[in-house]
Amino acid sequence: MSLLRYFRVRGWPLFYILVFLSSLYISALGLTVDGIYRVASSETLPSENVYVVYDRGSSTPFSGLVPLGLALNISRIDGVLAVSPEVVVPVAIGDRHFVLRGVTSSFFRVSNITVVEGGLIDLDRGEVLLGIEVAGSLGVKVGDSLMLAGVLGKSYLEVVIAGIFRSGSVLDEEIVAPLFIGQWLRGSDYNYVTMIRVLVDPQLFDPSEIEGLWGRVEAPSEAELSILPLRAVKVRPGAVGSVSSGGLLESYLRRYGLSYSVINVALFSTGLLAGLATIYATIVMGVLQGRQSSILISIGASSRRIKLVLFSKLATAALAAMLMGLMAAIFYTSLSLGSVKVLYHGIRVVPSVGVVVSEAVIFIILVAMGVWLWSPEG
Repeated sequence: MSLLRYFRVRGWPLFYILVFLSSLYISALGLTVDGIYRVASSETLPSENVYVVYDRGSSTPFSGLVPLGLALNISRIDGVLAVSPEVVVPVAIGDRHFVLRGVTSSFFRVSNITVVEGGLIDLDRGEVLLGIEVAGSLGVKVGDSLMLAGVLGKSYLEVVIAGIFRSGSVLDEEIVAPLFIGQWLRGSDYNYVTMIRVLVDPQLFDPSEIEGLWGRVEAPSEAELSILPLRAVKVRPGAVGSVSSGGLLESYLRRYGLSYSVINVALFSTGLLAGLATIYATIVMGVLQGRQSSILISIGASSRRIKLVLFSKLATAALAAMLMGLMAAIFYTSLSLGSVKVLYHGIRVVPSVGVVVSEAVIFIILVAMGVWLWSPEG
């Protein structure tokens, strides 16, 4: 091993550049796709033990209509703790666009929000709650008035800010209002909503019971009608579906032959080219050491030992270049996606610890493969 102290690796700039570019490419692509997918999937406010009833015929989870009367029937199922009918509609405030979510009192049982200024809305008045990011973006405070314009229904309404809330989710970028305001701004019939979110007790609830309602929708009682003045609406079997809140986007992606697994495979395939570049860079580094490795072998050093020394040096360098590429990718994607919105919500570039560790392991494996393919004997 003492002979190998004379082993000096040459060609570092080429290796650093190739690994840096590979990491930048893989990281930027992965962060972009993951960011868009996370925003789109979080639109349904995925939560544990929450199901979503939605319109199967709609092109997106937010463009369909579900009979509001189903909320009353679903509330009678064993194991159902709360039923939250909601209308999701894009609105304009001046030249800014946001998502408004029309809700009933049950929304506050299904959703985890904390009012940080002001108080809760009066569901019978023209009051709204602003997510903390909406309030910061508009520079408004509790008590101020806002003129909302419905993008879909071309309706207008002036509202008063009753409070500002924080949720730690995409709700921070939304406006929460009484259900009738959402329906008015969407321009839809008051007997319909965008979706119904259902909080359940998993020990008592059977998901098949929701599907069983479509063929036997019961008329609301007089007591229920005093709360929600609905008319009977017939539900065509198969027109309305239910799924866990975390799986709603997945069900829409499958229509187009997509899923999170398919997206991951596509990312892997496109990242393969970057991986081959890293292996190539490692082999080139080995070739550049050909003369001195041949000399060391001729005076007694083993080929295996030379490979181990080269691997240890290149693996450390690869990790440094990989982290630099990752940081550059985070900066680039944050800058390029800063003004991009998916369904009126901003994209957050947040790499997880698991992603960083996985990428580091992948690059070490790629370097190991390159060293293994290289022959010190030339």
